[in-house]
Amino acid sequence: MLLALIQLTRKNGFENRRVNFSLYEVVKLLGWDDGSKSYTRVIVSLLRWKAVLLTYHESWRDNSERRWLSRTFNMLDEVSIYTSPGRRSKADSNGQSQLPFSSFAWSEVVFKSFQDGYLKNLNFPVYKALGSRIAKRMYRFLDKCFGRLKGPSVSFDLRDFACGHIGLIGDYEPWKLKQVLAPAIRELEETGIIAPLSSDQRYEKTGRGKWSIVFQPPRPSRVVMGKTIPVTDSVTSLVAALEQHGVTGKTAAVLAAEFPTEQIELQLDVLEWWQSTNRKPVIKDPAAWLTKAVRDSYSPPKEYEPKVERLRKEQVAEEQRQKVEAAKRRRDEAERMAAAERATADGAKRAHVERFLASLSPAAREAFERQAIAEAPPLYRENIRRGNGPLAETSRQLVIEEAVLRASPMTS
Repeated sequence: MLLALIQLTRKNGFENRRVNFSLYEVVKLLGWDDGSKSYTRVIVSLLRWKAVLLTYHESWRDNSERRWLSRTFNMLDEVSIYTSPGRRSKADSNGQSQLPFSSFAWSEVVFKSFQDGYLKNLNFPVYKALGSRIAKRMYRFLDKCFGRLKGPSVSFDLRDFACGHIGLIGDYEPWKLKQVLAPAIRELEETGIIAPLSSDQRYEKTGRGKWSIVFQPPRPSRVVMGKTIPVTDSVTSLVAALEQHGVTGKTAAVLAAEFPTEQIELQLDVLEWWQSTNRKPVIKDPAAWLTKAVRDSYSPPKEYEPKVERLRKEQVAEEQRQKVEAAKRRRDEAERMAAAERATADGAKRAHVERFLASLSPAAREAFERQAIAEAPPLYRENIRRGNGPLAETSRQLVIEEAVLRASPMTS
């Protein structure tokens, strides 16, 4: 009923919170039969809404003040209904209601909310076409959820969705909730309001006796060459790949609609292989070549390697490169450790030599060094005799060091 009242107000452009109407107009708007029961339903529903008091605790949004507040109000301030015998309004040939008019007035709070933009657009003809009340409730709720959707789907606790949002009453087991919701879900799928999902995709067990229910908005579609083509992920990726090579969006959509996915993917891969290997002749107009290759179903060159094979070879080459690098790292580490060990050993040897020489008196040290030089190999003696350069100094140090180690061997 509220949706019908909103539609009546929308016809007036939301210019006035008071709206004139006829019972006949409301009955036809709702798609009910023109019988006394329908008129009674309209009257009872309007009177009930007039009596309803709504209370929001810190959850009513005042857009003009940009803040949340608590508020209590009626949905309707006034309802006036003409029910006198013989005065029932009917539509004339132009579809306009005749006098006398009934009327209703939105409360100031509700009407201001409408004007502030807190009113979700709903496809009312689609809503009316739904056969089940559960489907209609689901449509209204999911339409709002899809409007602020940030991911590919929305998910709810099954019991919270069915009883808290859709209004099912009863302590149903999960299997019974699924059974009750199934006809409405099927109707929404067939109407194109939600995307079809398998049972495993629709329901997910979250715990013992707990299930979640998942909904996805319908996939978009486009009309190409008189055909309605669902815009699936594969179609979208194909069109994007074709456009990346310069094919226009319209031509890409036609190709995706007319030719098998495998055929398009093959020609895309051949083109990329051709360009990556710098083959001759150079394809100067990739978009034109690609369009013709798809349409004429070009056969790949004999040298062509499918992407899977190219990726396999690249993987093998990468694994070999990593093995070579790993071996080099191991060699470098071994050499570093060996150098560190040598440095440690050399340092220990030098310290041993210095301690031994320091333990000698100056005279004894001089005699020890003279004897070491005298017993050194001829080449070292000749280097020392020739002068005071780096070669002579190094030879002298080596001779004395060897002599110290013979006289006082290092212990491990």
